[in-house]
Amino acid sequence: MEHILPRFFNHSRKIAVIAKDIYVFDENNKKYLDGSSNVLNVNLGYSQLEIINEIHKQSDKLIYMHNSIMLSEAQEKLSDQLIELLGMKNFSCYFCSSGSEAIEAALRISQLVKKNKTKKHASFNNSYHGSTMGALSISGSVVRNDFIDTLFDTTFFEYPFCFSCEKYKHCDYSCLNEIEKEISKENYYSLTFDPVGSNALGSNIMKSQYLSRLSEICRKSQTLLILDEISASIGRTGYNFSFQSYDDFKPDILCISKGLGVGYANIAAVIVNNDVIDNLKNDWNILGNTYNGHPIACAAASKAIEIIKRENLINSNRELGIKINNWFEIIRQNPIVLDVQGIGLFFTIRFKDKNGTLNAKKVNELNKKNGLLMLDSSIVRENQYYSHLTFTPPFISKENEIKEMIEIIQKSIFELSLEVL
Repeated sequence: MEHILPRFFNHSRKIAVIAKDIYVFDENNKKYLDGSSNVLNVNLGYSQLEIINEIHKQSDKLIYMHNSIMLSEAQEKLSDQLIELLGMKNFSCYFCSSGSEAIEAALRISQLVKKNKTKKHASFNNSYHGSTMGALSISGSVVRNDFIDTLFDTTFFEYPFCFSCEKYKHCDYSCLNEIEKEISKENYYSLTFDPVGSNALGSNIMKSQYLSRLSEICRKSQTLLILDEISASIGRTGYNFSFQSYDDFKPDILCISKGLGVGYANIAAVIVNNDVIDNLKNDWNILGNTYNGHPIACAAASKAIEIIKRENLINSNRELGIKINNWFEIIRQNPIVLDVQGIGLFFTIRFKDKNGTLNAKKVNELNKKNGLLMLDSSIVRENQYYSHLTFTPPFISKENEIKEMIEIIQKSIFELSLEVL
């Protein structure tokens, strides 16, 4: 392992050797339940033979075709499936290889549409939209700080953590006044946001009226709305796309990835309103990339969608989310827990952190010791750190397996609470 440049230098260098269904085994044959679908992407588990066989089948048929030469049947089939899931026919798909690339393409599209008319993008504090330079430019997390001198100009607004707002029950949405004033003044390319926050933000759910007014503000100023559903689609929240839980909302550009390839393929899609595309027809290069629309990746994603639809997993996720919410009630009562919120199979456990204690990180270390893999993260609000755990089990998890995961989380939180209280 000494020749591998790690993503994080201070993390353990355990090796995953084999995985099956929702279980992962390391080099010591220790068994872990996967409570995060790896990084919110292995939604159908690790041993879906139908997807593996589809990859082999496509490999025998056509392993590769560059988009500038020809398209592929696999790409055409997948685009039709996505538009059907979207439920709005006046959209088109652009395929690439990762969530970061999808965001890059969306940003480039917004600049091509409003060429020479403005010079800024907008986003929200504490958001994370990817690791490439463009995606990092609109990410409101501390990760961007090391690259601040080379990132493009972005305005960041306060993300609406409605659940903790003093005005929650009697909201007048005055927090949108600043956004409306700024966007109408500057003439922005785009505003990028997560309707349901990713791991970086936690599964914070925007209120319907907030999203409706935000949409109205952007339409009025001709600012393109870019939705980052890289983590929340397809089916994670109990909907094909999380924004479909809101009434009468239509994005300009929708970015998806993790729930598309479900860990079996490097693939992402930028789904663009055709009204936007009409302004692009003289621009030939949205985001040229060697592996755009790779036929093997498209075939794997297409089969994943077929399985999700056939097994009725999206409706199941919505119903299971109600049960999970009840199962978390004991954890809510622990004195170091601030709140537990979620929808479908996307829940966040937020902790009471004093002076940057980052309790979620400590609990997650105990989770791993106790045989459960999860993700933790933190945000900074008003110069105070807050940490959270992201609970996003695979769609194929059985109820007894989810209960076992929650029992491990409860055990780990209890162990930490004995130390810190």
